Amino acid sequence: MVKAPTVSVHDVAKKAGVSIATVSRCLNNPDAVRPQLQDRVHAAVKELGYVPHGAARALASHKTRTIGAVIPTVDNTIFAAGVRGLQDFLSSQNYTLLLASTNYNLEEEYKQVEALVVRGIDGLMLVGTSHAPKTIKLLQDRGIPFVETWSFDEQSPNPTVGFNNKAEIAKMVQHLVGLGHRTIGMIAGETTDNNRAEARLLGAKETLVKLGIQPLEHLFIECKYDVDQAREVFRKLWFATPRPTAIICGIDVIAYGALYEADKMGISVPKEVSITGFDDLEFSRIIQPPLTTLKVPSYEMGNMAARKLLEAIEFNRPPQSVRIDAKLMIRESTARPRAE
Repeated sequence: MVKAPTVSVHDVAKKAGVSIATVSRCLNNPDAVRPQLQDRVHAAVKELGYVPHGAARALASHKTRTIGAVIPTVDNTIFAAGVRGLQDFLSSQNYTLLLASTNYNLEEEYKQVEALVVRGIDGLMLVGTSHAPKTIKLLQDRGIPFVETWSFDEQSPNPTVGFNNKAEIAKMVQHLVGLGHRTIGMIAGETTDNNRAEARLLGAKETLVKLGIQPLEHLFIECKYDVDQAREVFRKLWFATPRPTAIICGIDVIAYGALYEADKMGISVPKEVSITGFDDLEFSRIIQPPLTTLKVPSYEMGNMAARKLLEAIEFNRPPQSVRIDAKLMIRESTARPRAE
């Protein structure tokens, strides 16, 4: 079998009638090349079927044009939306995305970050601000810019692109107290190695105190991000004394479990108990009753993270932090409390 001849950058330059240096600039730094020359080079690339050699380009520029992202799980669509926002902008700038997941395990996160660094990345998106110290040290030692998403923390030494979890859960508490609820429980996500869940739990309690309501510790229970476990916790809260008139759920998936169990037990939502979520997954608008929740700007976070990473790479500086607020979505799963 005769091997087809390899098209080289020399062939592209000859076809386009430009220098090899111009072809290189056009492919690696198009903003430095006049549009007319770009058109000629791209036309030659397309006609000849030229594919740039990634390794050679990386060696020449000291860049791989690859960004990594490490997320807790691929099972939650809220993270998928963030990854989509990240990739959409990266693709528009001719960058490649490499994705890994951790199953909410910081040691696994370190292994995945290390693998991406060895593979060769120019920047990295992480989720949350809880990471093993060795993970951050690895990135800093290698000079790889990174951003922490799904959180915004002005006190963090690292750049964050996201929302303030305490401030956002406070909106929900204020909504429920405004309806007249005073006995409020919470099915929180597990807080171990999860600063987002921890901030939401603490934020709910602190907001109640600020509003003059003492939170009842036995009504605040942590739960895995699992529908069946959420059902079990809902039953515990329902049979607690005093019984909560409203239950805040750490994420929508937990709220789905609570709503399902309430329906199975013949409990009317929101007549007998109000239930809320956090995320605003697509299903939350059509579940019965439609879920009052906080709309997380996942796509916008991913897209902004990509922009800040590429700015950092281009200007050789740490990424800038950006706050993007969530939005309270009031639907039919909350109402004034039942008469005591």
